[in-house]
Amino acid sequence: MEKNKKKFIVLTTIILASFLFGSIVTAVGPEDSSFLEEVWNAIFGIEEEVEEISDDVLVLKSNLDLLERIHDLETRIALLENGGPDGEPQFPTPSYDSGWHKLTAGQDLILIHNLDTTEYFVYFIVTEDEPTDSDPFVPTSFHNFGTGGAFVEDYVIDRMYDLGTYWEATKNSIEIYRYPQDTVCNYARVILWKIP
Repeated sequence: MEKNKKKFIVLTTIILASFLFGSIVTAVGPEDSSFLEEVWNAIFGIEEEVEEISDDVLVLKSNLDLLERIHDLETRIALLENGGPDGEPQFPTPSYDSGWHKLTAGQDLILIHNLDTTEYFVYFIVTEDEPTDSDPFVPTSFHNFGTGGAFVEDYVIDRMYDLGTYWEATKNSIEIYRYPQDTVCNYARVILWKIP
């Protein structure tokens, strides 16, 4: 008997809910349907706006991260240029500075640094200034184009060739090679800092 009573209550609830829902739907006339459409469109419009705002927030966060990195780098540069709080330069003295050395196309140049380690930071620069007899040689500008080699394809003369230089480090020396067709690396300079 108790079981039938529960079934009756559940069935009655379903019938009443269906009747009420049907009454609400049929009570909405044609003029009210546009209101429901407006509500529906507003809900989906809000969803789209939220998605756009989420994208904007991600862009802003990315820009803020970049600004923080720029600020950190500017601070480090200011310390390097102006020295630390006590006025002393903060950039360490190099462990090795080769000075400027003439590079011959198609040949190696071996520089001996005697640091007895490969744990060092390499700063390698070249210049396209023409060789001179002045001692010491002082270039008008320098660059690192072609470090590691640069493959060039000249479509005008239908020719392919390598420009630049590459270097190999050992515990006590650095070997620099200049490609035979290179025209931009007449002199090179290597500065090393041992990594503590």
